[in-house]
Amino acid sequence: MRDTAEPCHESEAAEPPMGVTRQSHVTRVHAFLYLVVYDLPATKAGNKRRQRLHDLLFGYGNWKQYSLFECFLSTKQFVTLQHKIEDLIKPAEELLCIYILDSTGIQRTIVYGTQQFSLWQKTVQVPLRPVW
Repeated sequence: MRDTAEPCHESEAAEPPMGVTRQSHVTRVHAFLYLVVYDLPATKAGNKRRQRLHDLLFGYGNWKQYSLFECFLSTKQFVTLQHKIEDLIKPAEELLCIYILDSTGIQRTIVYGTQQFSLWQKTVQVPLRPVW
């Protein structure tokens, strides 16, 4: 079993099935996509925790927007991250949600707009249409 978030790509020479883009054709073994979304108060203490949380998540995934990270993790990595988050967050004052997507959910992701983003640790230009 793999314990790293390194991408597991199919052969670069292999063409995806008809009607499927190369982005959705890439497969990952033993990893899920975890979307981590958080909202912390704009207080001095909240700002410090926000920075520590940002630094923590930056070590596990890709920063997408102000309070959104996209992380491809193995189960072991996710459990480790979860424990670190639980030690950092104050649930009575702050909100953090983790959405878990398997390969089917990832393939059915719709992205609008053209922006550079990293998908499976590979920079891809996103068209103004669904990526499935």
